[in-house]
Order: sequence, then C-alpha cells, then structure tokens
Amino acid sequence: MKKLIMMLSVLPALLFSTAAVTAPYWTEKPTVCALPEEVMEIAASRGEYPTIVLDGMFVLPGEVPSLVPSKWVIATNEETGTWTLLEFPKGSNMACIIGRGSGHIELLPSRGTST
Repeated sequence: MKKLIMMLSVLPALLFSTAAVTAPYWTEKPTVCALPEEVMEIAASRGEYPTIVLDGMFVLPGEVPSLVPSKWVIATNEETGTWTLLEFPKGSNMACIIGRGSGHIELLPSRGTST
C-alpha cells in the first residue's frame, strides 16, 4: 500500500515535470493576411473594433534574422467577449490575423474618475 501511495504521489510530478526543456525553435503556422482594410472588415464583421494598439517588432527569420517594426492591434467586441489579434507590419500594404478567440480577463481594474 505504501508503494502505491508513493507511486501515486510521484506520478503527477513525472507527468508535469519541466525537466525536458527544449530550446526555442522556429515554427510556421497558418495566418490570414490581406490588405489592411480587408483584415479590419473581417474583425468588424464580428463586431470587433480596435481596443488596444501596441508598437512592437517581429523577427523575420532567415540566415541573418532581422527585426521588423510592426503595429499589433487587439480588436474586441465587449458584448460577445470575442477578440482578434491583428498585425500591421510597417512599410507593408498587408495585415494579418494572428489569432482570435473569446473570453478575456481584465487584469487591471478600470480607472474611472473619482468624485
């Protein structure tokens, strides 16, 4: 019985162990890209409009990777809780939908004016 209890207590540690750490690696995943106006229309068709605009960079892979400036936009529909993450690379006439989903958690409380 002791062996069974010990095995059951060790099993979750083995299953969820991070001992086998892998180095970062490049991956390719499908994204939808189009003219910026078309990408915004796709988000708007779900009632999603820009809520947050972020300045950032993305890495263009290659023999010598390069950083490309980009705008990242989170468009949300507060009524349905849906969201879409959009990317607008600087100097490009295209935009991409990086991800979409539903549900979000507001980490910071709303900052209203105090009376």
